[in-house]
Amino acid sequence: MEHQQPYDFFRYTSYGLRVLAERAGFAKDTIQVQAFGGTFTRWAYELPHALNIFPNSGLQQRKPTAKGMALLPLKVAAFGFIRISQAMLFALDRFDTMKDYPFGWSMVAKKEIN
Repeated sequence: MEHQQPYDFFRYTSYGLRVLAERAGFAKDTIQVQAFGGTFTRWAYELPHALNIFPNSGLQQRKPTAKGMALLPLKVAAFGFIRISQAMLFALDRFDTMKDYPFGWSMVAKKEIN
């Protein structure tokens, strides 16, 4: 998904991060790249975007809309369903041993100072 528009210039893989660190002079044996969760964690974080199909109720702006108010009970029910689904997805994530479609990556590396 495109985010941080228009400043989302790069998306890195675990391999890309490792190569960038090596080329920047970090010691190969110190580079550690880890996934932030696996596929199920990614799905759990993506799932709430489904709520965007519902129109804004207007309650926060104190300007309620007819369509938003009519669909508000369904939106609240969908929100509850999503929260329960997220809990199940987070629990399932422990079975994803590949972690090749994670929510993101972290990298720690050490560089020797001369």
